[in-house]
Amino acid sequence: MFFKKRYPVINENRMKNRTRLTLIYIIGVIVPLVLTDTVFLSIFIQNQRERTRIEMENEAESVKNLLENAFNDAADVTRSIYVNENVNKFLEASFATPNEYYEKCYDMKTNFFDFFTSGKDQTVTNIEIYANNPTIINGGYLKRLSAAEEKTWYREFKNSGRTAYLCCYYIGNEEPTATRKKRITLIRNMDYFRNSVRQKVVKVDIDYTPLVRKVTDMKYPYDMYLCIGDKIILSTVGHNGVGEDFDHLTGDETIGIENEWNIYGQNFRILIARPRVSELGKLSDYSGGLVAVILLNIALPFILISFINQSFENRIGRQQADIARQNAELLAMQSQINPHFLFNVLESVRMHSVLKSEHETASMIEKLAVLVRQNVNWKDDETSIEDEVKFIEDYLLLQKYRFGDKLSYEIELADECRSLMIPRLTLVTFVENSCVHGMERKTSPSWIYVRIYIRNEELVMEIEDTGSGMDENEATQLCDHMNNAVIDDLKKNNHIGVINACIRLKIYTDSRAKFELESEEGVGTFTVIKVPVDSLGVGRKEEADES
Repeated sequence: MFFKKRYPVINENRMKNRTRLTLIYIIGVIVPLVLTDTVFLSIFIQNQRERTRIEMENEAESVKNLLENAFNDAADVTRSIYVNENVNKFLEASFATPNEYYEKCYDMKTNFFDFFTSGKDQTVTNIEIYANNPTIINGGYLKRLSAAEEKTWYREFKNSGRTAYLCCYYIGNEEPTATRKKRITLIRNMDYFRNSVRQKVVKVDIDYTPLVRKVTDMKYPYDMYLCIGDKIILSTVGHNGVGEDFDHLTGDETIGIENEWNIYGQNFRILIARPRVSELGKLSDYSGGLVAVILLNIALPFILISFINQSFENRIGRQQADIARQNAELLAMQSQINPHFLFNVLESVRMHSVLKSEHETASMIEKLAVLVRQNVNWKDDETSIEDEVKFIEDYLLLQKYRFGDKLSYEIELADECRSLMIPRLTLVTFVENSCVHGMERKTSPSWIYVRIYIRNEELVMEIEDTGSGMDENEATQLCDHMNNAVIDDLKKNNHIGVINACIRLKIYTDSRAKFELESEEGVGTFTVIKVPVDSLGVGRKEEADES
C-alpha cells in the first residue's frame, strides 16, 4: 500500500508496459501461432483427406480389375463352348440307347476338358452343360435341363432375362455333401447356332477360394467389401468362409466411397471403408515437425506463414510429380510390349497353312497381319485415301471370310481422291460400325457400299449398309453427336469408335467436316461425310518421308 501511494506514476507505467507487452505477445506471437497452426492443420487435414480419397479410389479400381480378369476368364471358357460346333451337334442329337450315348459322350470328353485350359487365369473350377434333351443321361458334366430348374442359380438366371449372367449364391441344402457352398457362377444360353432346336445352357463355376486369396494377398490399406445389395460377396475383413452363407452389411460400417460396377448382368457395389485413424490422429507421426513449427512461430511469427505455405506447395508439387512419374512409367511399360512377336507368330501360322495347302486361311492370316501392323505402326496420324481404302478391302475380306455369303460389299473410289490425306483409320471405323452394328444382328444377307468422290469442291465419303438399321430417334441423336462431338463423349460407351473418328476428322479439318446419317430399322443405314477439299493435304505423307 505504501509503495502504491509513494510511486503512483511508476506503478501506472509498469502496468501499462506490462499490458503493452501482453498485447504485443498476444498479437505478435499467440495470434500468429493460432492462425498458422490453424492453416497448418487445415492444409494437413485437406491433404490427408485428398490422399485418402485417391488411395481408396485406387483400391476400388484395383479390386474391380482383379475380379474383372477372373470373370472375363470364365466368360472366355463359356464362349469357347458356346461357339463349339461339335458340342452343339452332340447336344442336339437323339440317342437311341444309353450305350450309344456313352460312346458319343466318351468321344466328347477330350474336347470338353480342353475348355478348362481355354481361359487365361485358370480360375474355373467346374463346368456343366444342361440341355432339354431327354436322351441325355445325367452325370458328370452333361445333364438334362430339368435337373437345373429347381436350382437357385438357374431360377436367378431365368429371372434376369439375360443371355449371360453372373450369379453369386449359397447352395445350402441343395448339395448337402458339398463343402464349398458359396458359389460364383457364370451362366450363358447356348444359342449361337441358328439351326438349334433344343434349349441349352452352360454353367461355369469360378473358384471362390483363389479370389479370396488374391484379394487378401493384395494387403489393401483400407477395408473393402464387394457386395450385391447388402450381401457381402468378398471382403478384406473376414466374411469369406466358403462353407457358410453370405454375411450382410450391419450398417455400422464407415464407408468412405462406393463404386457401382455391372458385369454380365450383375450389379456389384465396391465399398471402401474410411481409415480407422482420423486425419488428426495421424498428427502423431509429425510430432517433431509440430515442435519445430511451434518454435518457429514463437521466434518468427510472421515469416512462418509463408514458410508453411511454401513447404506445402513444394510437398504437393512433389506428390504431383511423383504421380506423373508413375503414370509415365506405366505408359512406358505398356509401350514396351513388342508387337513383332505377334507378327512373327502370324507369319509362322501363315507358312504352316501354306505348307498344308490351306491357301485361303494363309491369305486371311496375311491380311490380318497387315491390319495389325497398320494399327501398331503409327508413324503419323494421316494416310492417303487410297491406302485407307486398301485397308478397308482387307478388313472386309476378313469379315467375308467370317460371314461368307451373308456379307457382300462394293467399293467405288474416284481417281482424283486417291492422293488426298485423311486421319488414319477414320473411314474404316464407319465401315466396321456397319459390320458390327449393322449386319451382325441380321440373319439375312447384307451389303456394304463405300463410295468416295468429289462434288462441288467437297470430298464426299458415303458408307451404306443394308443391315438392321436403327429407329429415327436413335439415328437423329447419333447424327447430332457426330456433328457436335467433344472429347468428353469418348468417356461414354456408345459408338466410341464413330465419335472418335468424327472428333479426329473435325480436328484435322478445323471443324469443317460435316456428317449426315439416315437409318431405318430393318432396312439399313446411310452415312455421308463431307469435307472441303482445300482442308485436306495431298500426298503429305510422301512429302514428309522425302524430307
